[in-house]
Amino acid sequence: MLENANKSSSFRRIAWIGGGFLTLMLIIAAVERKKGMMVGATVVEVEPLEDGALLIDSMDVIKLVERSIGSSLDEQNASLVDEDQVERALEENLFVKNAEVLLTANSNIKINIEQRVPILRVVDKLGVQYYLDKEGAKVPLSRHFTARTLVATGNIPPHTPEFFDEEK
Repeated sequence: MLENANKSSSFRRIAWIGGGFLTLMLIIAAVERKKGMMVGATVVEVEPLEDGALLIDSMDVIKLVERSIGSSLDEQNASLVDEDQVERALEENLFVKNAEVLLTANSNIKINIEQRVPILRVVDKLGVQYYLDKEGAKVPLSRHFTARTLVATGNIPPHTPEFFDEEK
């Protein structure tokens, strides 16, 4: 009886060790397979302004990414895509307030864009036109949409990044 209990206990241990080993091998195989996968698709979602308008559209975003990394994301190996680099490149664009880049489980790239919200259109004394957003950042005019905002004209000096900095 004691011998049967020892055999049963040994069999359970072997089964647990074998099951753990099999699980570990499956995880390793899945990770290796994922490393070799190409990007399946690039999905861009641009959060529209309150009135549904887009200052930058999905094609503009894809072109920005292609210029920053030198090729299309769809031609990249999924393990080689640097999500942080793509986010930084997108956030350098004056229309983009925030960018989130995610690599999904099935090797698709999902890009979420939050646009800057223009609150004032400025025509400075040199005739240069641009928008200002809530943070005072300069936003160029969009070729897709003209925002309905107040227009400031007159003897307005050209925009400088330190325009809103406090004087010391």
